[in-house]
Amino acid sequence: MPGPIHLPIALLLAVTYADGTTPPSVSRACCSALEASRIDSVLADEMRRVRAPGVAVVITERGRVVYSRALGVKSIETREPMTARTLVRVGSVTKTVTALTASVLAARGTVDLDAPIARYARDLPTPFRRLTLRHLLSHTSGMANEGAGTGSHDADALRRRILGWNGRQRLGPAGDLYSYSSPGYWLAGYVIAAATGKDYAAAVRDVVLSPLGMSSATFDPFVAFTHSIALDHRRSGDTVEVLRPFPDDASTWPSGSLFSSAEELSRLATAIADSGRVEDRVIVDPTVIRTLTTRQTDVPGPADETCGHALGLSRCDDRGTPILSHYGFRAGSGAVLTVLPARRAALVILANGPGAIMRRTEQAVLDILLGAPAPAPAAQAPSQPARHASFTEFLGTFVNGADTLTLFARGDSAFYRYLSTAPQRVRAYSDGSIAVLDAQGNVEQAFRLVRGRSGERYLHDGLSAFRRTTPRERR
Repeated sequence: MPGPIHLPIALLLAVTYADGTTPPSVSRACCSALEASRIDSVLADEMRRVRAPGVAVVITERGRVVYSRALGVKSIETREPMTARTLVRVGSVTKTVTALTASVLAARGTVDLDAPIARYARDLPTPFRRLTLRHLLSHTSGMANEGAGTGSHDADALRRRILGWNGRQRLGPAGDLYSYSSPGYWLAGYVIAAATGKDYAAAVRDVVLSPLGMSSATFDPFVAFTHSIALDHRRSGDTVEVLRPFPDDASTWPSGSLFSSAEELSRLATAIADSGRVEDRVIVDPTVIRTLTTRQTDVPGPADETCGHALGLSRCDDRGTPILSHYGFRAGSGAVLTVLPARRAALVILANGPGAIMRRTEQAVLDILLGAPAPAPAAQAPSQPARHASFTEFLGTFVNGADTLTLFARGDSAFYRYLSTAPQRVRAYSDGSIAVLDAQGNVEQAFRLVRGRSGERYLHDGLSAFRRTTPRERR
């Protein structure tokens, strides 16, 4: 078994642009030599903290690369250096690519985002026929969530999965509320394939990847491994090791299985940030970018946070500036795609560590582009815990696919159980939120009780909704 990571300091500190030049001093929002040094420091520190063997970062502004770094290695076994051209599996950032593909097809008239998807995929099971691509791409389809695993590698895998579905993949009515769903994107990929008469991967290549100059990007691991590629890594106790066997399932490619380099993915991010332009050329119709980035739905979350979702991108405000983003989490890799249209700037971070989403590095870049955040206001007393009687509105069993949450009362206290795990104490607040506490009384997870447009009641954690079930459903 490989030992702990001990990366040579030369690899950790080696910083180069993709073209091999040294950092210039520029007067744009990013990146002066001092700013680049600051990002370098945060990046190297976070890389060590999350145990990512290799990381690649690209920042663009006004259509051009202003910062490009690659630290560490592609594999802890071979010690080959990571570069900005090394392929990494980008996880759920793939959803942005799927949504952009559908948006381009809509502009061409190949699909209508608001038409029932059965218009294009006539063999769909009945529970899914009246959904629309807009429902699927904005996570308002009422589809349950499910993670990707290992399965078939053949081109027919997506069709077999979709046609084998029944009503159990549905969570609630379409349009009821936002609830993140990877299966919704699998279904969107199937509709794209049906509408174009090509398999999903070929359609995305022809519609998005090739026009953007993303010639190395691919969904097929057997193609990816013919390029320079960073291997996925996982934690094993106090060490990090190469993830084996390499997980893949062709039926889940539309939600999280694209391989791309930071250099090539930054072309897609740049097009989104700069109304379809890359290197002063309009590559994507600006109307397509507007379709992709227009807010479609609110996302339930903390009372002081107002985020929404567009098509394949979250949309929040930071320091008065709209931020579009998506993150990718895989067992052996992590990805960040962040876009600031008002600044015509974009950021891509790819790492081959276990779930390595480099949020501190992202924040450091945002602080440079937007200015340091205002000092946090003085801490205020939290909302008063609700009385025990108010726990009754939270009690019950809530489900999302195979995930089951149970809230129940015991004496004067309420408890939370996930599947069959040990119960945890719950604290309820008068603002409609609850906190799940660990053994030391610290908040481990938070939910809000929300109602969908249909009146259906859900627990929501800011990403996924869990529908309250009836006694009959639980039998």
